[in-house]
Amino acid sequence: MVKKETILTDLFNIYFKIIFFVLSINICSLSAQNLAPNPDFEIQDASKGIFNKVKDWNHILKNNVGAHYWNVGTKDISSTAYGKSIVYSGTGCWGMFLYPISEMIEAKLLEPLKKDSIYKVSLYVSLGERWCFSAVYGFPVFFSDSNITKIKYKLLKPIYLTKDNNFPLTNKETWEQVFCYYKAKGNEQYIHIGSYDQQDIISVNNLYELPLTKQQKKSIKWGYDRGNYAYYYIDNVLVEMTNSKDVKIIERNTRSESDTIQKVLESGFILWNGYTLTWEDFKGQVPLKYKESDEGAGASLKLIYNKTLDKKNNIPFIEIKAYFIRTESFVKKEAKTNIILKHEQIHFDIAELYARLFRKEIKETVFNDINNAIKSVSKMYKHYLKDLIIFQNLYDKETSHSTNLQKQIEWNEKIEKQLKELEQYSKSKIDVKIK
Repeated sequence: MVKKETILTDLFNIYFKIIFFVLSINICSLSAQNLAPNPDFEIQDASKGIFNKVKDWNHILKNNVGAHYWNVGTKDISSTAYGKSIVYSGTGCWGMFLYPISEMIEAKLLEPLKKDSIYKVSLYVSLGERWCFSAVYGFPVFFSDSNITKIKYKLLKPIYLTKDNNFPLTNKETWEQVFCYYKAKGNEQYIHIGSYDQQDIISVNNLYELPLTKQQKKSIKWGYDRGNYAYYYIDNVLVEMTNSKDVKIIERNTRSESDTIQKVLESGFILWNGYTLTWEDFKGQVPLKYKESDEGAGASLKLIYNKTLDKKNNIPFIEIKAYFIRTESFVKKEAKTNIILKHEQIHFDIAELYARLFRKEIKETVFNDINNAIKSVSKMYKHYLKDLIIFQNLYDKETSHSTNLQKQIEWNEKIEKQLKELEQYSKSKIDVKIK
């Protein structure tokens, strides 16, 4: 016989679970709300000008120049002056200059940002196909409590949306997502996308010049002054509150202060810096090709370098860093042993070893000029990436992926010794020597 108290307890538990389930749905739906109005620019306002007829969004005119809204009723917009053939989604997108002309669009958010809350901010971009031989590393975005005409622009502080590898936004063939995480000051009601002043691009060393072919160089000399443009198409804006505890925000305003202009490292990226891995860092899914194999774990690594100029001292420098990518690194349940974890740690240490070898060569080289330095460092980077892959494969082969314990111990000691020998090159920043 079931006791009355037991029945009441069970009913309470069921009621609690139902309430909790409903609350969970509400919380998830709230956290997933996109605060950007008309985010894909599909809804039009016929009462506005031809280049500004997007509902909820406005281009900011400066010297009678403003961003362009492109929508010809089809995904194909190849008729535009800068020649992008397909929009990211729907039939509409914005196009704007970031260099040498400053253009911007803005909109009022669906609700103000909440103080100290973290928001993911992202959009899709594609560089114009014609005459665009300049690009940026990060796309400037601003938040404020009013529209641009009612505030002092210089008081605004931009954030920069970047790719996760911080490479310049040079893709002309397809669209790519750029993003960052923003900690709200509170009551921000407007989002401003683009640049109102060239200092947003130039003063933070945000400009990148694409390599030119001989034919492109000739076309620039024809007198049209074309080729120095950075004209971007943008689509699908996202401003979304996140409850993720893994998000880490690093506030930076210039590329000279860190390896990014406003680099936001999600839980996906761990800088080496002597870091000791744990199995909690392996957050990726097991790739299909490894599900039936003997591979128990895999560490995903990146060797990244950035070149920039310290304008204050007029000294170029390079920063080189080794990263472990948590969201791409995986482990099978049965493989969570200390031996295998140490094996993956050595893979990470080897990436740092090659970062130090790369730094060492740059530090010991005297370049003819800045252009020579840029080309030479690029070649060095490709060389060290190739050698790094070969060395990692050799490590796996000799240790039999950690199953040869004697060889594993030898490699542990070998890499530890080599890192110590190159300790003087542990700092990521290296000044470039010019004759």
